[in-house]
Amino acid sequence: MPIPQYPPNLTLERALIRYFGTTELDVLIYGDTHVEAIDTIDGVLCVNPGSPTYPRNLDTQLGTIGFLEIDGGKADATIWQLTETGIEPFNWNKWRRPW
Repeated sequence: MPIPQYPPNLTLERALIRYFGTTELDVLIYGDTHVEAIDTIDGVLCVNPGSPTYPRNLDTQLGTIGFLEIDGGKADATIWQLTETGIEPFNWNKWRRPW
């Protein structure tokens, strides 16, 4: 998925049409980058939960997991940091990529 987008060629709209044949998605879960992200692009909630064991493509360490909650037809996503004692909310100020 082209997130972040690089218009005019690498856009979410083009990727949705290529992979799904439509742009009418409410939520898109993607990955492979190991970089956690939650963005809304053109009305589509785009979520990358990161990686539980190899986060941000750095050293092997405790990483992140994501939760998707759907209530009353509305989707909401959160990212959580795994810790030695459980989980805690992800620190976006510390780890958010600049794109």
